Amino acid sequence: MNDEEQVPQAQTPAAPADAGETPVEKLEALGVRGILRQLARDGQIIDVHCEMPQCYCFRGRRYFEPRSPRSDWQPTADHYPRLKMHGGHLTPDNVRLAHRLCNQRDYGWRMKIEDQRDAGETDVAGGDRREAEREEGSNDSRHEQMDSCICSEGIRFLEAPWRANDLLDDEAFAQAFKALR
Repeated sequence: MNDEEQVPQAQTPAAPADAGETPVEKLEALGVRGILRQLARDGQIIDVHCEMPQCYCFRGRRYFEPRSPRSDWQPTADHYPRLKMHGGHLTPDNVRLAHRLCNQRDYGWRMKIEDQRDAGETDVAGGDRREAEREEGSNDSRHEQMDSCICSEGIRFLEAPWRANDLLDDEAFAQAFKALR
């Protein structure tokens, strides 16, 4: 054996397995078919990542699992900007790549917003409260008509006593003050 000290040779780190893969190869490896694969093949998907505004994947936007029935992180095609419920189709100009869970949560969020908007437009009697206000007009000088809605400048505050002891009698005020100490 040689008495010389052996110097370790600098090794180049091994490249990740997916470093050289194209988006088409990545999507094929994940079991994606249809419009997403077509977009990648046409060069319209240049990076495989979740394109939702809010990604919920704890491993990051670029992490996807192969397609399976129970996988939350499998790639899915999201109808965007025209949603499926509004007549949108999976066409190259109306699709984005998303995790399944991110897509489902976004849909749930949009449905809640739409329900709240619909509920706000009609009151209990079934009439449109805002439409009635627009027709009657507002006596408040801060309200002005703009693009079929009433806009307000400033904030309206309720009149309130400026001292807390005005609300309570002397004994109740003293007990409340002691409780704060």
